[in-house]
Amino acid sequence: MRTSMTGLAIVFTILLGLLGPAQGFPDNTAPHNGITDGFKEALRHDARIDAHGITVSTMKGIVTLSGNVMNLAAKRYAGPEAKKINGGLGVINTIAVMPNFRRDKDIKNDAGAALDRDVVGVGWVTNNLSVHTGRRNDWAIREDVEVSIATDIILDGSDIGVKVKDGVVTLYGVTHTMNEKSHAEDLAARVRGVIKIVNTINVDQRLRYSDVVLARLIRSALKWNWSTYRVHDKIHVMVQNGVARLTGAVDKWSERREAGEIASNTEGIKTVDNRLTVHDDDER
Repeated sequence: MRTSMTGLAIVFTILLGLLGPAQGFPDNTAPHNGITDGFKEALRHDARIDAHGITVSTMKGIVTLSGNVMNLAAKRYAGPEAKKINGGLGVINTIAVMPNFRRDKDIKNDAGAALDRDVVGVGWVTNNLSVHTGRRNDWAIREDVEVSIATDIILDGSDIGVKVKDGVVTLYGVTHTMNEKSHAEDLAARVRGVIKIVNTINVDQRLRYSDVVLARLIRSALKWNWSTYRVHDKIHVMVQNGVARLTGAVDKWSERREAGEIASNTEGIKTVDNRLTVHDDDER
């Protein structure tokens, strides 16, 4: 009897393997719905992304993003958000960048219909509105990108140029690190009207210890040092051929000594000429 029961169990197990999962209950339906819903929820809470134009679908753990967004930065932010969802195996980002994803003709028609419908006493409307393209001028895009790069503290001292053709931004020049190259691209992506970025910036590690960069490193260290942050804006830093010169006036001798040590400990500095004066001579 025991042998017969064992044989039946083996046969039943083999049949289950041949038949596969029961029909109507696919293994991955619930997880896929969970991934899609989870990502939609993440999009709704991300202030950087307008999720109204984005469509999300999931198949075998792969999240596909489609639809339209207003700028390139939103498209780039959407991809990493999908990767944060548990269960997702990968992301296919086919989102299109369209600064105006409503047709100009539709906007014009809706404006005329709204006037016709909402103003009391209007019998009809003669619509002489002209239609202007939603694409920004290349010169306006270039100016915004240039200002963003020129005023960014991370890129201070970098030599970056900008060209724009039909909304496509080309970045060229030289930075000191790969992080600065990527950061310049991120800044350009946030500018309205940019649809694509071609980043041809070269990274030259030899420029890491240029006088301009060394001065910037010393100023940054003075700003974030506990002993000198109160007076960092009173200290003038100049570097020439690796020699740092500190000028200006501080409140205490301890601040003067610390500023000299900060400059001396900066990698790439050969020597320090500390010409800082002190207001409080009694502390000495």
